[in-house]
Amino acid sequence: MKKFLQIYILLTLLTTVMCVSANDVIVTVNFDAHESIAEEFVGGTLTAEVVNLTAGVIRNVNLRPEGANEVAVSKEVLQFGLLESGDSGVVSEAFHSTQTSIDAGTPTIWRLDYDEANGSHKQLIVTVD
Repeated sequence: MKKFLQIYILLTLLTTVMCVSANDVIVTVNFDAHESIAEEFVGGTLTAEVVNLTAGVIRNVNLRPEGANEVAVSKEVLQFGLLESGDSGVVSEAFHSTQTSIDAGTPTIWRLDYDEANGSHKQLIVTVD
């Protein structure tokens, strides 16, 4: 019980910020891990931010875990909608992971989809660490 309590307290205090920049779009993911169940997985709330540094508006901005991330969000996709040039969107969502902790520097893989101002669709695989 003491070991479980120590792990729970450690995970409660754990906040990991992960960031990546791709094609004038910046993706930041902040994990606030606060739940450990039977020392087998961790859950909590993640906050993701997408910043549009392009010269135009981007639409239908979606971010989702990709591949063998071992991270799942309660909704399969984080939706940011429309972001004007220079704007950012922030989404918070519950997550769980089969990892027992999420440490700074541990890469997670995400798929970022959006439509550019000229109508072309972009799909990027970004590693956030």
